[in-house]
Amino acid sequence: MALTDNLLSYWKLDESSGNAADSVGSNTLTNSNVTYSAGKINNGAVFNGSNARFTKSSISQADGFSISAWIKWGVLDGQPAILFRKASDGSNWAITTTNDGGNEQFKIQAYNGSSTTIVGSANISTATWYHVVAIFNGASSKLYMNGVSVGTGTLNTGPSAADNIYFANDSGGNWATVSIDEVGWWTRALTSGEVTTLYNGGTGLQYPFIPPEQPPVLDTLATTDITHVAATLNGEITDVGLEDADERGFVWGTTSHSDPGDTAPASTSYTEYETETGTFSAGTFDADIADLSPETTYYVRAYAHNSDGYAYGDEVSFDTDAAPPFRFTNLPGIVFDEEDTTTIYAERLNDILDRLDALEG
Repeated sequence: MALTDNLLSYWKLDESSGNAADSVGSNTLTNSNVTYSAGKINNGAVFNGSNARFTKSSISQADGFSISAWIKWGVLDGQPAILFRKASDGSNWAITTTNDGGNEQFKIQAYNGSSTTIVGSANISTATWYHVVAIFNGASSKLYMNGVSVGTGTLNTGPSAADNIYFANDSGGNWATVSIDEVGWWTRALTSGEVTTLYNGGTGLQYPFIPPEQPPVLDTLATTDITHVAATLNGEITDVGLEDADERGFVWGTTSHSDPGDTAPASTSYTEYETETGTFSAGTFDADIADLSPETTYYVRAYAHNSDGYAYGDEVSFDTDAAPPFRFTNLPGIVFDEEDTTTIYAERLNDILDRLDALEG
């Protein structure tokens, strides 16, 4: 199911003045003294705590719905409603706060002859943006804050007849000093995964809920098995992003370069590259490279790619070893030592050249 499924209304609140448009339906909010300022995403609505509110009349909604909003309190002074919906028979639901031992928490409540509430377990403060999702769904009602469930319980059935909705006011004399942004209203219960998606790591996600590009994240690890002509390059994909990588490898050369960014390895400033294609999850990988020059500094970056682009790890460097010395065993005083792995022994020059070719091959 997509996040856009059963979305009744979505108010971005990106206006600079006037009424607030519904990006999905026709439920435009009537502005009474509400101003706009920098919100969580673009602009948001600012309520002054004395006479500012949004209203919309004649919205019909049965039980089993979800409200998502970003909320930043200016003053925590009791229980002013952030969002309030009231029918002519007095039934209502609200997203509000409560004070417990001097600490404030978010609270959702529903009244239909009797009052039921769910109080969040996490404390809140002023001047901080909080993502709140309230799910009014009978015995399966839930309250989320910043992507985490902070309360569950049973809420009475709220208004089902056409009624009025209020932002930052309870239809009476209680006014909230608060900023509100990115308010969505679904005619179904959101899943915990959808709540996580909307929270988006604290960044938020605005309708139409297209997540930002997420190329892989990776590290370039230390080079190993270094000789005078060869080495093993090492990397690790620490986060594949929204999907597995389809390509990974390394770029290298004898000159240091800045991060290539979203650039194919063949188009970077590095002179050499090694590519492996397939389907790759998070984890380490390596590549053996040869034809290096002795006593030379090389610079290398690991890279990976998914449908959102290329990404490179930090650049690391390594130095190749010196070429091994030569000793001729037909000279007086030279004895072949089979445990000596750092010397090339030979009887004549052609033997040395043959062994060098074998090492480099």
